[in-house]
Parts: sequence; C-alpha cells; structure tokens
Amino acid sequence: MVVYSSLPVSLHSLVLRMLPVRNEDPADRIRAWNEWLSFGGSDPVLKFIRWSNGTTTDDEEILQETLILGYLKVERGEYQDRNLPFTAFLEEDRVVQDHGSIAQTRGASTARRLLRSARRRR
Repeated sequence: MVVYSSLPVSLHSLVLRMLPVRNEDPADRIRAWNEWLSFGGSDPVLKFIRWSNGTTTDDEEILQETLILGYLKVERGEYQDRNLPFTAFLEEDRVVQDHGSIAQTRGASTARRLLRSARRRR
C-alpha cells in the first residue's frame, strides 16, 4: 500500500476534491484544480516531461496538454484514489503520450481556462 506521506495532506485532499465521485460540485472541482496547480501540484509532472521529452515540442506545451487530458480523464472517472499518486496517473505513458491528440470535447475548454488562470498566478 502506498502511503501519501510524501505529499502534503493539502495536495491529497485537493485531489480528492477534483474527483466527481467524491465531489458533485463542478465549480468546486475546478477550484480544487486551481488550488492544486497553485500549490505546485504539476511541478513533478513538468519535471518528468523535461526528463522524458525527446521531441521538439516545448515542455510547457506538453504539460498543458497533459493536464487537459488529465482533467478530462478525471471528469470521466478514469482516476480513482487507489494507492496511485495523482502525479503518477498524469505521468503514465497513456496520458503523456496522448499529449498531441486532445479531442475538442466538452470539458477541454474548461480545462484550458483553468490552466490559463493558473499560469497567470505563477
């Protein structure tokens, strides 16, 4: 069993607030994403992307698309709190490798607005 002791409790509680199964309020889920980003939740993901990016695509662009895909997958219930840290979920090959293929689906524009607002705060 993975213990979340390496993560501040606040980050883990924010991840739980992002989950539709645990939080029925879409606006609060977006606030949780914003708070997670503000507290540096995406920093390990960016570090992983910088380490593994063998393309000419900018690391920040891959991060943005990875987070958008992560948001969409979370909203569809594809992440569950089962001994897998959230950053590991985002770093999985199936999320990071999909960075160039974001579908224009409902929710993608919400994720983009979320990421733009988080960038302005940095």
